[in-house]
Amino acid sequence: MLGQYNNLRVVFGEGHEADAVLVGVVHSAVHYRDAYQVAATKFTAGLLEESIGERNQFYVPTATKYDFTVQTVLIKRPVKEELDLIKSDLGVYLKNHPKIIFNESLALSKTYSHIVADNAGQNPDRGGVVNATKNNAIFERSLNEAAVEFSETFKEVIINAF
Repeated sequence: MLGQYNNLRVVFGEGHEADAVLVGVVHSAVHYRDAYQVAATKFTAGLLEESIGERNQFYVPTATKYDFTVQTVLIKRPVKEELDLIKSDLGVYLKNHPKIIFNESLALSKTYSHIVADNAGQNPDRGGVVNATKNNAIFERSLNEAAVEFSETFKEVIINAF
């Protein structure tokens, strides 16, 4: 999208020879319990009861919510120390630097569902069995969707800014 502007050449890397560098920094909560919250649960009753054997019934998380912020900074002819500062914990406080053209943070929140469903087959890779075999792939797919949503929002912000 940025490459569509006249006289703007987009390259990847550190940008040592670039007129400006666009830096993206993802910020999230430090502790796992603060970054990821259980959004929905299901009690292991009914057909799910068969998948846990002799264990006591319990609640299984069926949806998880996570939040993060993406800070995007466009800076003119940065030196290594300036890029390191932007990427550090202090980068969020850089607002009125003379070289910074653009500095915006976009908050993103996403919820994804785990595979937990009633099934009689008891296949360990199906939803009724209480395990986490598919949750990582579901999370990664959700994270990819969040990245696409961020890029669309970023595109709108850039179009409105310039």
